[in-house]
Amino acid sequence: MNKFCTSCGCENQEEANFCKECGENLSTDSSSTQDNTAKETIVFAKTSGKAIASLILSILWLYGIGSIMAIILGHMARKDVKNSNGKLTGDGIALAGLIIGYTLLAIITFGLLAAVILPKLVGN
Repeated sequence: MNKFCTSCGCENQEEANFCKECGENLSTDSSSTQDNTAKETIVFAKTSGKAIASLILSILWLYGIGSIMAIILGHMARKDVKNSNGKLTGDGIALAGLIIGYTLLAIITFGLLAAVILPKLVGN
């Protein structure tokens, strides 16, 4: 008496443990039945909210406070993305927030220094 595969319906020899067409386990013993097919796990990575906030704050500037917050959140976001094992994305967004934040902070710093030093140089 031949065995029929419950998965694809293919007829197999009685001694067969696996289907010759699809490879499904033909064993009727429930204790030895195992799913030999590879299970795929689909993980949807989400973008880090800190990375998005870093970019937005760096663009908004908010009198320098936005730049400082963008730098802090950018570093936090990059650390979170690195430690998430692929569950979080947004490293590039966080990097962009960091670059813009540091650039604007440098411009503010040099602008303030120039505002303090230049009048003293011109006055002499």
